Parts: sequence; C-alpha cells; structure tokens
Amino acid sequence: DDIKPHVDEHLKPNQDKPLDTEGTGNFNDPVITKTNKGLEVEFKNPDGNIIKWIEQNPKNISSAIESAKNSSNAGKAIEGKVGDFVQQKTNVTGFGQEVLDATGKKATDLDVVTSKQIIEVKKSASAIKTDQIDRLIDPNHPQFFNYEGKEVIVYIEEAITTTNPQTLAKVNYLKEKGITIVNSLEELGKVLK
Repeated sequence: DDIKPHVDEHLKPNQDKPLDTEGTGNFNDPVITKTNKGLEVEFKNPDGNIIKWIEQNPKNISSAIESAKNSSNAGKAIEGKVGDFVQQKTNVTGFGQEVLDATGKKATDLDVVTSKQIIEVKKSASAIKTDQIDRLIDPNHPQFFNYEGKEVIVYIEEAITTTNPQTLAKVNYLKEKGITIVNSLEELGKVLK
C-alpha cells in the first residue's frame, strides 16, 4: 500500500526532473508506470479505490485542442477555444484527458489541465454536474483523484442567469466549495496561474 514510485518512473519523456506530486493533502503518492501508451498514473484514493490515467504527450495535447476547436459539437468547440486560450498563457498538461476506475471504466474526463489548475468547461451553468466537481475536491468521494490538490476552475461560456432555481443552486454549491467560476476568457485570464 505504501509503495513509493522510483524517481525514474516519475519522469515524463524529455524531462530531467521528477514530476511534482506534492499535494495539499496527505495522500499516497501515485504509482507511475511506463507502458506502450505512455506513462500510466495509478492513484489509490482515500476511499481505497484505484483511479488511473495516461499522461498526455504535449504534441498530442496541441493536436487535440486544434481538433476540438474545429468540432461541430458546440461543447467540444468551446473546450477547444478555452484550451487554445489557456495554452497561449501557460503550459497545458492535459486536454480531454480520460480518467478511469480500476475496471477501466471512464470515471470522468478533464477538460483543460495545467500544472496548478484543472479547468472544467461548460457551455452553460445548467450543464454543471456537482458530482463531477466533487471528484476533484472531495477526498471522501469514491472517485476522488486530485491528489496534487490542484485548484479547480469552472469556465461557463453562456451568461449565467440565476433566475432558474436549479442553476442558482449549482452556482451557489460551487461557490460554497471554493470553486472559482469564470464567465469569459478575459475572466479566465485573470485567474490562470
């Protein structure tokens, strides 16, 4: 249970120093293994569940962002627009990254990831799923995996109207949890680290 990865397994391709796995919580270090798909990160969360994902190659991230920007799917195109914006400001380490449970079933996906932040992109406030956010902030969630304690930002494309009680409840829930909500690329630019 308390096996620490070797430093050489902790390296990304073309990187000569270990990845920063120092989180804000007291979590087990992930086990990082080289596979034919890339570096597989496996994290045993406080609930005892294994959550895993493959670190993305920077070249693949740029291609995925370009592809998403040109998607006919409105939600995907917004993710691409945000990914492109973030990429111009800071290093994007993950885009549309699938996170799997121990059985290989998709637990969630991460829209835009940097070394310090996870940005969830939504077309509208009504598209927010609180369970998806809880996986990022609540160590007691069975699918929690944010062992590095990255800040979570929710980017909402459409104007946020609080006339709908369900939308208002979701926005208030995020605010209570300390989640930063931004409603434009300009606002996002101000909170990027």
